[in-house]
Amino acid sequence: MVIAYLVIQFGVGISVYFLRRVRGSTDYVVSRGGFGMFVLGGTLAATQLSSATALGDVAWTSAYGIGYLFLLVPFLWAGYWISARWVSRKMLAFGKRANGMTIPDIFAARYDSQRLVRSISAIILIGAFLFDFGVQFNAAGLVLNALYGLQYHWAVVIAVAVFLGYTYIGGLRSIAYNDVIQICLFVVAYGAGAFFAVRSAGGLKSISASLHKQDPSLLHLTGSHGLGFWALLGLGLSFTLIFVCYPIDTMKFYSAKNQKHLLYGIGIAFVLQAVIVLAVIVIGLSGRAMHPNWSVDEFDGLVPGLALHSFPPVLGGLIMAIVIGAVMAVSSSILLTLGATLANDLYIPLSGRALSDRAQLRAVRVGVVVVALGGAALSFISLGPIATVINNVLQVMAAAFAVTMLAGLTSRRPNRMGAVLAMIGGAVGVSVWLMLGKPWGLAPAFLGLVLSLVGMYIGTRFGKPVDSRVLDEFFPPKDAPESATAPVTS
Repeated sequence: MVIAYLVIQFGVGISVYFLRRVRGSTDYVVSRGGFGMFVLGGTLAATQLSSATALGDVAWTSAYGIGYLFLLVPFLWAGYWISARWVSRKMLAFGKRANGMTIPDIFAARYDSQRLVRSISAIILIGAFLFDFGVQFNAAGLVLNALYGLQYHWAVVIAVAVFLGYTYIGGLRSIAYNDVIQICLFVVAYGAGAFFAVRSAGGLKSISASLHKQDPSLLHLTGSHGLGFWALLGLGLSFTLIFVCYPIDTMKFYSAKNQKHLLYGIGIAFVLQAVIVLAVIVIGLSGRAMHPNWSVDEFDGLVPGLALHSFPPVLGGLIMAIVIGAVMAVSSSILLTLGATLANDLYIPLSGRALSDRAQLRAVRVGVVVVALGGAALSFISLGPIATVINNVLQVMAAAFAVTMLAGLTSRRPNRMGAVLAMIGGAVGVSVWLMLGKPWGLAPAFLGLVLSLVGMYIGTRFGKPVDSRVLDEFFPPKDAPESATAPVTS
């Protein structure tokens, strides 16, 4: 089943290439033809539900109890609402108006800084996401090793070949269609997995009794002894903010047909995530009841263990395919995002060369290959538990980009200096707090967000205002309402 799944995913990429050839860089990166609500909703949900969900969130729920997801998920949904209300529509309008492709694109345009703001945002994005990319390959390698006994490095090579193959060929369109297949199978497989996990653990009453005996705080909605309320609150805050500015998701806002399809697509992603999160909670708690003596690090192997030893063979095979698919969904999106950012926001602007659209497409594809090799190299380094690494990456990007995005798209006042200080302050704050070992149990997102807000205030207070003609593009006069289909401007 895993082999069949990999063949299908690669086949979709080949089919997209032959049925609808990529015509240029914007078509390759954001599918300028536009996605309807179902394709958009499927790809948004699949991108959020990576190996951090398929393996890591199951592990953290097992290790830290029911509060981990019950407290964090509402924060994530708040991020959906904020994004739909203030961010997504303006990004779509900018994409249609100015052929926007990346997050640095909209930052550079809004803050009227084609080099400084663009370069800083691109460097932070690439630097943070490479660690996420490395741990995704790590997850794929672990699964292929568990299933087939492949040596780890050969498992990673196979994963890289498949991810790189269909991303390089078809771009976002290949990724999105594969994501729709992935999310549908995810709902079915993990829903069935929750049922069989409960049955294998002896039923709900038996699970509850076992957890209460091990540690009653595992059943507390506000956190456990291992992961307390304030740590969860910090993670929750980063979950809210990350969806506002999560590059591999927000870039896809550019690809919606129109505002109606965009908002309905976000709603569909919301529903799909709710169903899967409930299944993940059930599987995680059932696994903890069955393996009370496991350590935190061992729970990353819970899903493969259940699939191979506790579930019916067909379901176990499907779940292993879903885990690989979850890695593929987010890895391919990261691969495309970083490749486009490397070419569009660093190489082309800093080289000072004017490239044709076809030459830009070649540059993006070269960037995709470079990023794939870099992520594969990182996967051979021990980065830590999957969910831990990904949560740290999310906090860096939430602190660096959320204030810059929200402030820039809701007010005319923020300026170039404010954006620069907000991004640097957010990224440095989270990184320093992590290196200090998260004193007092506070999540790094707290310090990062505070420094980002302070940086935006100081920069806006003392920096040079953005030209009013630039701001009119994002905040049109009331008698000329903003349109998602406005003509392209120079």
